[in-house]
Amino acid sequence: RLLSANVYAPGNDPARLLDLIRETQPDIVLLQEVDAQWQAFLKPIESEYLHSMYCPRYAGGGPDLALFWNGESGEARELWPEDIPGAALQVDIDGQRVCLLNIHTAAPFTPVRARKYRQQMKLLREYANAQTTLLILAGYLNASPWSWEYKRLIADTSLKSVRNGMGLLGTWPSFCGPFRIALDHILITSEIQVSRCWTASGIGSDHLPLLVDLHVG
Repeated sequence: RLLSANVYAPGNDPARLLDLIRETQPDIVLLQEVDAQWQAFLKPIESEYLHSMYCPRYAGGGPDLALFWNGESGEARELWPEDIPGAALQVDIDGQRVCLLNIHTAAPFTPVRARKYRQQMKLLREYANAQTTLLILAGYLNASPWSWEYKRLIADTSLKSVRNGMGLLGTWPSFCGPFRIALDHILITSEIQVSRCWTASGIGSDHLPLLVDLHVG
């Protein structure tokens, strides 16, 4: 079970997220927009997982990405030196090695940021295609399923969305009910199967968490 969530929220009340993690007991937790205050909030969760990692998404930046996971794992590394706003982790799932990416791209709301965003997505596609293991790419991609960059990511990497056949499952903005759109994604290689995918009730963020149960083999 994997949980991915953007945790940014005015006021930063961690109780609902911590309760959700304890209730659903995901094997892997990937969080975005985890600042220094959130890092302190998440201390109780660290003791419930065998491994944890915090890292920035940009050179010289503060913490933004958090990863918690159980089980056997290999290399964990920050990707900002390669101009990719994310972190990469090698984990064993059902006895197979899987590359796991936690990504938080730039929001393309100005011409400068849009150019940066397109470059990040290009590098992300290249990085995903260079992997020799199975792949799970998760996080806040700032792209709806109908956007050109999202469609190109799917086409160029042959990844599939865990939402396929499960409904729209919009995550942003959390307060818009049926009008939410999917800006948070979990993409997987075809060898990985989905048995359940759902969004959780609000955690105080303007994003809803996305959860999925996965099987390899």
